[in-house]
Amino acid sequence: MIQQIFPDAQVYFQLARFLLVLFLGVSITRLALMPLTEKLMKRRKADIVSTHSFSNLAGVTGVFMSFIIALQAAEFGNLVTVLGAITAALTVAVGFGMRDQISNLVAGFLLYFDSPFIKGDYIEVGEKRGIVKEIKLRHTTIKNGSSEKTLVPNSMLTTNPVENYSKGRKSTVSMEFKVENSKATQLEKIIGEATKENKEIQGNPKPSISYRGLKEGKTTLQAEFKANSNDVGKIRKSVNRSVNEKAAKKGLFDSKE
Repeated sequence: MIQQIFPDAQVYFQLARFLLVLFLGVSITRLALMPLTEKLMKRRKADIVSTHSFSNLAGVTGVFMSFIIALQAAEFGNLVTVLGAITAALTVAVGFGMRDQISNLVAGFLLYFDSPFIKGDYIEVGEKRGIVKEIKLRHTTIKNGSSEKTLVPNSMLTTNPVENYSKGRKSTVSMEFKVENSKATQLEKIIGEATKENKEIQGNPKPSISYRGLKEGKTTLQAEFKANSNDVGKIRKSVNRSVNEKAAKKGLFDSKE
């Protein structure tokens, strides 16, 4: 009965060879083929989008060829045997808690095919935002600030709305600030001054400030304005700093805030 459910031991040895060759092929693709493709495209003075697209194409081609070579190295007789062995391995992997890793790998391939963003784009997903520094199979690295780097799982980028501020020339930027109810009017004035002083914020339409809610003695103010997509991160930081400095001088924020 057990032999009918699980393949014989030879299949697992074949599977081990398959995974080893596939791992080597994918590694060579990531560490050599894709960087080489990027260098060749840069030498030809191609734009960043074309460079990224050809690099992705080289990556997909390398992974596909690695898969074919791995099949030959494992001497799998037919596709049914291959799928059966891989399914058995994936079942064991999931059982050992690798569900998230597999999900991130699949999401990584989807990102390579769809290319919703590329290196250098300023994106926002959930509470994470920053400039895309590196896109890998399992995670994407974004940088926000001078040194802070965040590793975002690829599954998060394919299952949640991603705002790419670099896709268009103009973006709507939204920022929220909280303050005690009695100080809301003062903070509204300060936010207005900070957005007016920032020369990189576009004046048409004019920046707006709205009251978003009252909770636990705090008022949430939301500022919205238009800005060049490539400058969103820099403008956010500048407005935030200006509001905090002005509010601190007026004593609007306590030490905990």
